[in-house]
Amino acid sequence: MGGHEAVEVANTVLEVADVAWTALECSHHLHHHHNGPHNLHNSELQKELETLKSENRRLRNQLEQNFKLLNNLSESPVLLNDFPPNLYARLVSTVDSRDFLTRLKSLNESDIKIEFPFKEAAGHLKFWKKKAVGIQFAKHFTSHLDPIEGFAG
Repeated sequence: MGGHEAVEVANTVLEVADVAWTALECSHHLHHHHNGPHNLHNSELQKELETLKSENRRLRNQLEQNFKLLNNLSESPVLLNDFPPNLYARLVSTVDSRDFLTRLKSLNESDIKIEFPFKEAAGHLKFWKKKAVGIQFAKHFTSHLDPIEGFAG
């Protein structure tokens, strides 16, 4: 999946969320209309609906911002030149390998915290161990171009 396909997927998710919310609002309106306005819980339901609408607006704004970010990233010529053309296939084959999945499962069951550097693209993966008080640095990996064939113990 290249950059433009990821943007299309994000746009589709945004559209599906919008349709789902519209359907929910319509369903609530029909349900409310049939029960009549004299329901004792009417004000509570209205408050809940307003809370849900507010949360939906917040999430929709966040999705739109993420979509714009993805769109800008996918059109960046820097990204196209920085990565090898088969990067996606190599990542998929690495993630689909039994060794990777086994290691991931063991990390999930252990007391190690995985920290991904989403704030900046540094190419580093850091592992931290939970302690009784605080955390302790455990392992540091840097990105490379060769396929991952195993993990250091």
